[in-house]
Amino acid sequence: MLETPQVKPKISRKLIWFIVVFDLLLVAGILAYFFFPFKGVIESKVISTLEAGGLKVSKFEIQSFDTSRASISELNLGSNSEVKIKDIVVNYDAKGIVSGKIKSLEVGDVLLNAVRSPEGISIEGLESLFKTKSEKSKIDIDQIFKSLPDKVTLKKISLNFTDKEFSVDTSISVELDIDHDNKTIHGLFKSSPFVMENSPIDIYSPVLEGSLDLKHTHITTTANLASKDASFNINLIVDVDVQDMENGKFEISKFKLPIGGGIVTLDKIVTSTGFKKPIPIKANVKNVELSDILGKVTNGEIEGDGRLSGSVKLVYHPSGQIEIQNGQLEGGNEGLIKVSPALIPGDNEQVKMTRTILENFKYNILEMSILADKDDNSLINMKVEGANPSYMEGKKVKLNINLSGDTIPMLKRSLIPMNDVKTIIDSGDKNEK
Repeated sequence: MLETPQVKPKISRKLIWFIVVFDLLLVAGILAYFFFPFKGVIESKVISTLEAGGLKVSKFEIQSFDTSRASISELNLGSNSEVKIKDIVVNYDAKGIVSGKIKSLEVGDVLLNAVRSPEGISIEGLESLFKTKSEKSKIDIDQIFKSLPDKVTLKKISLNFTDKEFSVDTSISVELDIDHDNKTIHGLFKSSPFVMENSPIDIYSPVLEGSLDLKHTHITTTANLASKDASFNINLIVDVDVQDMENGKFEISKFKLPIGGGIVTLDKIVTSTGFKKPIPIKANVKNVELSDILGKVTNGEIEGDGRLSGSVKLVYHPSGQIEIQNGQLEGGNEGLIKVSPALIPGDNEQVKMTRTILENFKYNILEMSILADKDDNSLINMKVEGANPSYMEGKKVKLNINLSGDTIPMLKRSLIPMNDVKTIIDSGDKNEK
C-alpha cells in the first residue's frame, strides 16, 4: 500500500469561536473607546482576550474611531507575525452599536502561510484553531448570528502553501451577506490564478471559485477549480451540519486532470466529511502517452511512443494511503518500444534474441495491467505483439514485459517513479501471424 500525506479537514469549533470573538472584540473596543480615552488600554484588552483563546498576538493597532466607523490598521497573529491582517474597517450606526450591532466588516488584506505536517495541513500562527477537540457541545447559532454584521467583505486573502519543493501562491476574495431574521448566510468566493512552482502536473493557471450557503446550522459549499484552458477541472460539493461536522456529505462530482498528453477523469466520489471509511476510486485514462509512463518509470532505459486508454481502480484509505487494486490499459493501433540492453542481462540464445528484438520493437497490439502485490509494490505487465523490422526479417512475436517497484499513483503525480526497478522480459509465442 502506498504512503501518501494524509489531508483531512481539521477545522474545529475554535475556528468558529475566532470569527465570533473577533466581531465581539471590535464592538467591545468601540464601546470601550467612549469610556477609556486611552487607546493603549483598549488594545491591551483585545490582545489579552485573543491570547486567552490560544492565539498569540504580535501586533495590534487601532487607527481611528468615530460615531459610524472604526479602523484597525493591523492585527498580526503568531510569535513571528505569521498571520497578518491589515486595513480592517467596521461600519455601524450610533444607535445600533449600543446593542452590539455592526452593519458591515471589511478587511483589506490577510496574509496566510499553510504548510503540511504529519498531522495534516495547518496555517502558521493559527495552529490552535485547527486542533480538534473531543467535546460534543452544541454551537449556539443564535448567539453567533447576534454577533455577525450584515455584510462581511474580505478583499484579499493572500495564501501560500508549501509542501517540500512544491509551492502554490494565490489570493482569494470573499463576500458574505447575513440575513439575521431568517438566520441564513450567502457567500461567494473567487481566487486569482494559482502560481505553482515544481508542480508534478502541468496545469495552466487554475482559478478557484464557488459559493457558500448556510441556513440555521446547515452549510452547503460548492467549489470549482479549473485551468484557463479547461484541461483541468474539479467540482466539489460539501454538505454538512455545523453541529455534526464529521457526518456530512463530501462529493467530487467532476475530476479532470491532464497527464502525459492525455486526460484522466474520476467517476463521481461521495463519502462522509469524517473520511472514516475507505473510498473506492475509479480513474479513467484517455490517450496518455506511453513515453510519459515508461520513460519516467525506468529513468529513460525504456522508451516508447503511442497512447494508452483504459481504467485503474484505486482505494483511498482513512490513514492517507492509496492502494492500487487493478488497472487495464490498451494502446492504439501501433507504436514503438526501445529497451536498453543493460536491462536484459544473460548469454543464452533466447535472451540474446529478446534483447535484440526490443532494441527497436514496433508493436501493433499493447495491453497493460497494473496490480499491487502483498508487499505494496506495484506490478506493471505489458503484453505486446509486433516486430523489430531490422531483425529476423521483421518476424512478428509476442512478448511480456514486467516492471515492479514502489509506485506513486498517476493520479497523485504525473509520473510513476520506481525504486530498484526489476525488469523481466519473457519471450512469448514467436510464430508469425
